[in-house]
Parts: sequence; structure tokens; C-alpha cells
Amino acid sequence: MEDQIIMQAKGANGTLQLLPDRIRIVREGWLSNLYDRHSHLDLLLQQITAVELNVTIGGLAGYLAFHECEGSDAYEDYCVSFIKSQQHRFIAIHEAIEERLAVIRERMAQDRVTYYARAEV
Repeated sequence: MEDQIIMQAKGANGTLQLLPDRIRIVREGWLSNLYDRHSHLDLLLQQITAVELNVTIGGLAGYLAFHECEGSDAYEDYCVSFIKSQQHRFIAIHEAIEERLAVIRERMAQDRVTYYARAEV
């Protein structure tokens, strides 16, 4: 698929982008040095097993983290932090990601049903 950005949210430690088939986390400037080879990271939506939106008590900051099927121990690589003024963008992108995930999961479930129905014939 092409690299068409559907939505993005700039956070405290990077920019989260939603593309048609994946999310991308981009870390620029001095942050890219901290994340080394993970300064630009793509994760296919079908690999995501959970999306975690966490807002601190009082709503001053939070983060959006992605858990993937491979169980990577590089949790911080799939996490974008935000401050209160950025929160509304992260809530919106979280909702958009969850909607896309629901469509992908439904499509995958239908494909499995079709596969098993064909196998029984």
C-alpha cells in the first residue's frame, strides 16, 4: 500500500501516524539518537494485539502504546507519550486505529470461516 497518512498526532517523544495498513512512529531530532535504529518504526495493523491509551491522574500527560503479536520486549519503541495539550489528538487517533483494527479483525474472521468452509467441502 502507498504511504498515505490518514491521521497523525504529534506527541512529546515522537509523531504517531495512521496509514491504511499500519501505524508509523517517527522520532526526529535529538530523540532519534535515543531510539537508534527504531527512530522510524512501522507496525502492521494486523500484528497489533492491543492498543493501550493511558492518561495520568489529573490528565496532565499520558501515552498510547501498541502491543504486537510477536511479544516484543521493546515496549518503549511502540509507545508515544503526550502532554495535556496534545491529548485530544491522541484520543482521536486511538479511536481511528481501533475502528481500522475492528475492520481488519472482522475481515480476518470472515477469511477463516471461508477457508474452513472450503476445507469441509
